[in-house]
Amino acid sequence: AAAVAPSAITRVNITVIPSGAMVVGQAPLMKALGPRIKGPGQLERDAILVSLTTSNQAVLVSTLSQVALAGDRAAELMLGEPVSKLMAHQNPEVCAAAVKAMGAMGMAVLRFSEDIAEYLLKHPDAPCRSAALDALSKMGPGLSMSARDAVGDCLNDQIPQVRQSAVRALAVIGEARHCEQIKALLNDPSPGVQAAAVETLGQLMSTSQEVQSLCPETTLSEPLLKLLANNRTRHS
Repeated sequence: AAAVAPSAITRVNITVIPSGAMVVGQAPLMKALGPRIKGPGQLERDAILVSLTTSNQAVLVSTLSQVALAGDRAAELMLGEPVSKLMAHQNPEVCAAAVKAMGAMGMAVLRFSEDIAEYLLKHPDAPCRSAALDALSKMGPGLSMSARDAVGDCLNDQIPQVRQSAVRALAVIGEARHCEQIKALLNDPSPGVQAAAVETLGQLMSTSQEVQSLCPETTLSEPLLKLLANNRTRHS
C-alpha cells in the first residue's frame, strides 16, 4: 500500500479507539484510511459520519472544526444534513461548532437557513447566536426576507458580541433596510459595535443610494473620530 506522509495525517487528526469507532482528536488512523488521507480539506466521509454520532463532546467539537475547515469540500461530501442535527445539541460549544460548520458550507446548505434564523438566533447562549449570524451571512443573497428580518432583530440583542455580529452580517448580506437601526448603533456603549456600525454603513453607502440619502458621509465623521481618539487613548 502507498505510504502516507506524517504531515498529512496530523492535519486530518483522526484515530481509531479500541471499539473500532472512528473519532477525531489523535493522529494514527493510518491503517484504516491509508492513502485516502491526503491533506487539508480532504475529509474521509465515513470517518466523519461515525465521529458525528459520538457522545464525547470534545470529539464532536473537534470533528465539526475539521468540517468547517473543509468548507466547500464538506458540502460536496453532503455533510450538511448530519451536521445540521448537531445544531440542536444541548451543549452550547457543540451547537456553536455545528453552526460554524454549516456556515462554512455556504450556499450549499441554504435550505437550513430558515431553521438557523428561527431557532439559533434565539438560542440562550450568546456565542451560538453570534455563530448563527455569521453562518447566515455566508449563505449568500438567497436568504429569505424573514431570515433577513431575524438578523436585523439581533441589532437589539443585549449582548454586544451579538449586536456586532448582526451588524457585520447585514453588511455581508447587503441589507439596507436596517440602515436607521445601524445608524443608531454609532452611539452604542460598545466600541466594537460602534466600529462595526461605521464599517457597515460605509460599505452600504457605497452600494445603495437609499443609504446615501439617509446617511450622508458626515454621519460617520464624528463616530470615526471618536473611535480613533479612543484607540489612541488605549495605546498611549
